[in-house]
Amino acid sequence: MKAATRDWIEKAEHDFLAAVDLGRRRKIPLHDMVCFHCQQAAEKCLKARLEEAAIHFPKTHDLESLLHLLLPAEPLWVTLYPAIRRLTPFGVLIRYPGNDASKTQAKQAIADCTPTPNLHHEWFPPSRTSSQSLPVRCCRNARRFIPAGFPRYSSRRPLPLPPPG
Repeated sequence: MKAATRDWIEKAEHDFLAAVDLGRRRKIPLHDMVCFHCQQAAEKCLKARLEEAAIHFPKTHDLESLLHLLLPAEPLWVTLYPAIRRLTPFGVLIRYPGNDASKTQAKQAIADCTPTPNLHHEWFPPSRTSSQSLPVRCCRNARRFIPAGFPRYSSRRPLPLPPPG
């Protein structure tokens, strides 16, 4: 797996964990932020797979266009279109006044963002053949399933500081 792919995966994991943590809030619910982080996690997962497949992609928050670029490499991911369509508006619109997410939308965003263990495909080569079932393992922090070919990375590198001035 490419180092850049690992970086995208790590960022996607962080966004998803942030969404799950924010979704558990009771006193001051932050449904907008849950939806935003779910969209970001999905976007980064798509970009990770595009990076691994060496498919150039533009800087965009449009999940549908990213999925469209990815379909030649992952044709079975066409089944993700309904979830992608629901998540796409949360990338930009939800961050502005007058666009609020409901509790139902936040729950649906987390469900849409959770990887599906029943998708039969190769996540990252070399992997299993598309006819094999992907074994899954449980992520203890997020209580969700992650395909075995989609590992968690927790390298703690400091963020680069911007140049002074």
